Amino acid sequence: MKNGERYHYKTKTEKCNMTIPLGTHPAVCLKVIPNIDKDECQQLSSEKCIMRERIGTAAENVSCRVFNTSSMTCTWTFGKNAPHTNSYILSLRQKTYIVQCQQYERHFQTKTGACTFHDLSVNFFDYATIFLQGSDPGIQSFEKTIRLSEIEVFSPPRNISITSFKDSITIYWESPQTQEYVSDLCFTYNIEKNKDSYNASSNPFTISNLEKECSIRIRARGIEECDMNTNWGEWSEWIDCGL
Repeated sequence: MKNGERYHYKTKTEKCNMTIPLGTHPAVCLKVIPNIDKDECQQLSSEKCIMRERIGTAAENVSCRVFNTSSMTCTWTFGKNAPHTNSYILSLRQKTYIVQCQQYERHFQTKTGACTFHDLSVNFFDYATIFLQGSDPGIQSFEKTIRLSEIEVFSPPRNISITSFKDSITIYWESPQTQEYVSDLCFTYNIEKNKDSYNASSNPFTISNLEKECSIRIRARGIEECDMNTNWGEWSEWIDCGL
């Protein structure tokens, strides 16, 4: 190259000469052609092609729940424009921790999918991001930031016991097991006795009882101030409390 000469570059955008699956948008290619003194130098050109993302192919109705303190199951429906050959790949990221889900369920007739993570090594109170990506080219990705503490479905309260008196019963219990320690003050409880329902925040809890046949069960939910799931968890088994 002579003194004072410079390379100038221009770009062209055009369709690639490549086979495109039916029903997908064409790929877009970026072609770089060096110019030397305003003359194109085709032998030094380079070309890169990418598939356009198709609208309406991302997973929809994505919902995740944590069960048994460390297992998280996510469910979704296929994007309405996603090809029938596509499957979705689920992963979870929190800071430098990245894990891909392995236990998939795919139902092509109902166009739904699910996957379960086991023994997650994440902080339940820190934000994490879930990703759903397609296996076929051009599938839109889905991502959502969550806190696992807010989607944890609580197991029943533990070690429930009942003391019966002449006209009342007193119920004792321990808070549900959680992945990370939380104060007992972060829970409220719902107690059913026969067909009656009671909400309780204190433990123990006393209920009047004049019935000879009596059964109770109890469930828990978190409070918003503790960044926990405020939906009711699972019921305990029925426990006899008759006189």
